[in-house]
Amino acid sequence: MERKAANIYEDTRELLNQVKEDFQFKSDDHAIKFLCNMFISDNRTGLLKKYLESTKKAGE
Repeated sequence: MERKAANIYEDTRELLNQVKEDFQFKSDDHAIKFLCNMFISDNRTGLLKKYLESTKKAGE
C-alpha cells in the first residue's frame, strides 16, 4: 500500500496527539483508522447523512 502524507492543521494535530496520548495509540495511522471505523459504524452517522441531504436540498 502506498503511503501518502496528510495535510493536518495545527489544531487538528493537537487533537490527534491528545487522542494518541490519552488512549495510548502508537501511531497516527492506528488512531485515525480506529476513529474512522468508530464513526462509520456508529448509528448516528445516518443522522449526519440526513442532515447533509437536507442542506443540499435546501440549497437547490
